[in-house]
Amino acid sequence: MKFNSRLDTAGILPLNSKTTLYKQCMRCVRHDARTNGEVCDPANQPFLTQNQRHKDGIHQECSSNNVGNCAINTCCCEVEYVRTILDLFVIKG
Repeated sequence: MKFNSRLDTAGILPLNSKTTLYKQCMRCVRHDARTNGEVCDPANQPFLTQNQRHKDGIHQECSSNNVGNCAINTCCCEVEYVRTILDLFVIKG
């Protein structure tokens, strides 16, 4: 059976790189919190989003809906990741 080269170039490799960037983003959230003397566990951090793009970007969207650096930064990572995955599979699919 021949491997689908379109899937390889449009799905698997970009998904791996996007997942790696997401994990790095979450590591940065934890690192920034430690640097600021805060405790942050982004895997268990609740946050809110309106699921609408803010004209000033993701950080402003997350800042207007959340309080505290942990929630805001976790929101930014999650929203960016979800939008990237949706773009990859739904829009470019």
